[in-house]
Amino acid sequence: MKKTETLKTNILLTIWGLSLLLTYVYTGCSIPDQNSIPTEIIHTNDPPLCIGTTCFDAVRLVDQTPVPIRGAGRYITFGTPLYTAALYAPAGDLSTEEILGAIPKCLILHFHRPFSKNEFIDTLESQFSLNTDLNKSTIQDRLDRMYLSLKTTQKGDRYEFSFYPNAGTLLRFNGIQKCFIAGDDFGAALFGLWLSSDCFDHLLRDQLMNAASLE
Repeated sequence: MKKTETLKTNILLTIWGLSLLLTYVYTGCSIPDQNSIPTEIIHTNDPPLCIGTTCFDAVRLVDQTPVPIRGAGRYITFGTPLYTAALYAPAGDLSTEEILGAIPKCLILHFHRPFSKNEFIDTLESQFSLNTDLNKSTIQDRLDRMYLSLKTTQKGDRYEFSFYPNAGTLLRFNGIQKCFIAGDDFGAALFGLWLSSDCFDHLLRDQLMNAASLE
C-alpha cells in the first residue's frame, strides 16, 4: 500500500514539475494548478518550533524530501517585528554556500503587521542592489514576474518560498500557490537575501541557519 502511494506521489511530482517548466517557457512565471501540487506538510510527533505565539511545523516536504526546520527568528523594523521567518533545510553541518546551493529548502515569512506590496518590492529591490556578487540583470525579468504575484500582507499572513533543485522556486501566499519561478540561480539569489553575507539582518541569518541559536 505504501509503495503504491509513493509511486502515485512520484508520478504527480513528475507531471507537476514538467508542466511548470513547460509553462515557464511561455510566461517566465507559471501559475500552478492547485490540484496537481503535492502538499508540503508532514505530520510527525516532533513539536513545532515557536517564537512567542508564532509556530512552525517541525518538518516540511520539499522535492519528495523531508526537511526539518533549521531555525527561526524575528525581523524587526522601526522597533517592532515585521515578520518571523523560519528556514527548512536538510539536517547537518552545512555551510551557507551549501544551503544556497541545489538542495531542497523552504523559507516561511509570518507577518505581524500590514506591509504593502510596493513596500515589499522596494525592500527586495534595495537588498538585491547591495549584493555585489549578483548580476541582477540575469534574473530581473523573473523578479518582475514574481512581483506581480505578491500581495499586501495583513497580520497573520504568510509567504512561503520553496526551492526545488534543478527546477525552481514555488511561491505560496497563505498556503495558496501563486507562482513558480524557474532556475537554480534565481533560488540562490532569492534565499541569499536572508542567508548570504549581504542579507537583510545578520542576527536573523544566524538564527535561521541553526535552531540551536534560539535556545
